[in-house]
Amino acid sequence: MFLVVLAFCAGIATMHALPALLPTPLLALAALLAALAARHRPAAAAYLVGLIHATLFAAYLLATDWPCTRDREQLTLTGIIAAPAVERDGRTDFDLAVLDATTSRPLPGLIRLSWYDAPATPLPGQCWRLTARLRCPHGLANPGAADRELDLLRQRAGATGYVVSDAPAELLQDDPSLRPVERLRARIALRIAASLPSGPSVSVLQGLAVGLRGTVPAELWDAF
Repeated sequence: MFLVVLAFCAGIATMHALPALLPTPLLALAALLAALAARHRPAAAAYLVGLIHATLFAAYLLATDWPCTRDREQLTLTGIIAAPAVERDGRTDFDLAVLDATTSRPLPGLIRLSWYDAPATPLPGQCWRLTARLRCPHGLANPGAADRELDLLRQRAGATGYVVSDAPAELLQDDPSLRPVERLRARIALRIAASLPSGPSVSVLQGLAVGLRGTVPAELWDAF
């Protein structure tokens, strides 16, 4: 049994090592081979099932990503703030769980937005209608640097973008029960920021207390 589980995990790891997802004909062939090997070579079958499972799941996650062919397209979005916002120099970053949009194309369930000179900090559980310019979830691939595209994929954010400042944004509803745990995290983070002088210590305490790590300076990350 241990060997079968190990083979399944090896199949998943193989998908991560590939430069691109396997095409459908190869997946069909892998499924056929797995069925044929299931009785006499269960470890080989488990390896192929792991590879197929990981490939299909990755394809599912990528299916609704905002396409680069529609980069910088402007849409009006309605959605729920899904997690505590991160305050940076002159901008507020937050994740919007999309409920509705002015487009017929399927949208990612989660979009990471930046709001420059936001009138207020969006809180988890709030429902906003706003206009944003969307970007496909790509990032630079510099050796030794953080892989932004992979980070967005891990957090299920299928698009990025920014709120258009000259279009009205409207707070439609404020219901903390929609995101109770995230709302509590945001309240604690804001209380820490209000209780201490601004500086790196605030970011560190927010990270240690509620996992809000987006403002920890790079030099502190290196030190830790």
